[in-house]
Amino acid sequence: MHYQGLYENKFHVHSSDWDKANPHRHGFLELLFVAKGTIDHHINGITERIGTGGYLIVDLGEVHSMERVSEEPIYITNFLFLPEFLDRTLAGKKRFDDILESFLLKFSYKTLKESMTGKAFYDTDGSVSEIVNDIVREYEQKNYGYLEWIRCQFTKLLIATMRNIGKKENTARYNKLITDITDQVNAHYSEKLKLNDIAKELGYSATYLSAQFSKSTGQRFSDYVKNVRIEHACKILENTNMAIPDIAHAVGISDIKFFNKIFKQQIGIPPSQFRKLYK
Repeated sequence: MHYQGLYENKFHVHSSDWDKANPHRHGFLELLFVAKGTIDHHINGITERIGTGGYLIVDLGEVHSMERVSEEPIYITNFLFLPEFLDRTLAGKKRFDDILESFLLKFSYKTLKESMTGKAFYDTDGSVSEIVNDIVREYEQKNYGYLEWIRCQFTKLLIATMRNIGKKENTARYNKLITDITDQVNAHYSEKLKLNDIAKELGYSATYLSAQFSKSTGQRFSDYVKNVRIEHACKILENTNMAIPDIAHAVGISDIKFFNKIFKQQIGIPPSQFRKLYK
């Protein structure tokens, strides 16, 4: 492969339809974009299957390889660049993550928990494909100021990727938050449960937790607690001869009238009648 212009301009675009690339390394960074088909890409002992619209970043000097796995032909666009293409102060940097920490993206990068290299990202809304096509077209036409224009577009592509990571991390944090709430309920349903107490323990406001919980589960926190309590009450009714008032207390409800009321609302029959179904 000839990298004409790479060491002069610090940037090069190469497109290929290879079915396979044997293990290799190179003295520059690479952004590999799958424009068509599906490949298995291997790096650091990890295999990523990347389909159309997927892409990844390979650090300088990392050994990697790939092969086509789809029946349809593949078409790959490679952006090859030296760190100083983004900014001349980055000359000598070896890792892409170090580049981000030193470059103008550092404020956003500090919020990320994972490396950007070696893992697949996907163009979910077509914006990345549009940037890729624009860069390729500009590189081929080489109009006046094309490298500066490409540098701006390439930075946009990196920011789009960082936003992709940020969304994944936000989703993971959000899912963990909901799990933490439900875990608290399932562990303490027999006690007095107040959202304020859970919010304080998790480090959030009760208003925020209430809104996020309703958004995720489709029900209010108080309704979820009732559901859990009645679910446990049903199990006790099925498997024991415990008195119904004692069952109410066992699941965290001190008012027997209220217990009977919400039990019938959720199950459709009173607890005494429910028990007869299993005796």
